[in-house]
Amino acid sequence: MIKPSIVYRDKQINLIGSSWRNDENKFLEPADIEKLAIIGYPSRETEDFRDKFLSAARKFGIKIVQSEFCPLRTDNKEEVKRLCETLKADGFTFLFFISDSKELHAAIKYAEIELAIPTEQIKPKSSRGGDTLKNILMKVNLKAAGRNQTITTNPVLATTIGGFDFLGSILTTSLVIGIEMSRASNANRFETDVKQLEPTCVGYAATVDQKGNVMSGGIFFPNCKEYNC
Repeated sequence: MIKPSIVYRDKQINLIGSSWRNDENKFLEPADIEKLAIIGYPSRETEDFRDKFLSAARKFGIKIVQSEFCPLRTDNKEEVKRLCETLKADGFTFLFFISDSKELHAAIKYAEIELAIPTEQIKPKSSRGGDTLKNILMKVNLKAAGRNQTITTNPVLATTIGGFDFLGSILTTSLVIGIEMSRASNANRFETDVKQLEPTCVGYAATVDQKGNVMSGGIFFPNCKEYNC
């Protein structure tokens, strides 16, 4: 596999391995959010999250003109729908919910489809931790019409093929799907005297544009007896 370069707004990283970190580079195309609502049940933790979120957003180049913490009173689907309608009427352009309610998630989807306003939902425990916050910002930036990075051919390699961007050309017509399988640890294998255990969890994600950006993914738990894996 040809090792790519990851291009951010002010820096290009030429990879030498399969992993890298973006701790300080601004997104390739940072989004502009005119008015952000951070919505959650009132608590010191959820209200403090606003300051952490805004600080991290600035670090990656996202411009948030106005922001406000809006208290959540109920997870009732119809009530949350009305809240979304009210917030849109008040000029909010991005709704960010902090709640682990599945019923609330259904109402949020209503806001995205019927009200055409981007949203994001995280669980309260996800409001802690720098890496988690960075991953949240990557999703928010894409939903707000930004771009996190682009993938291109390593410039040293490109010079050997006439300056042709081999990887960039592939992404214009290809969907890239990433799959990662989680297995039990070696300690568990030793304790259970099993030589090889099947995957316990499979994670997946896919690109959403020609720049190699990934907006979301998912996980599933395979039934190995059914699929004979």
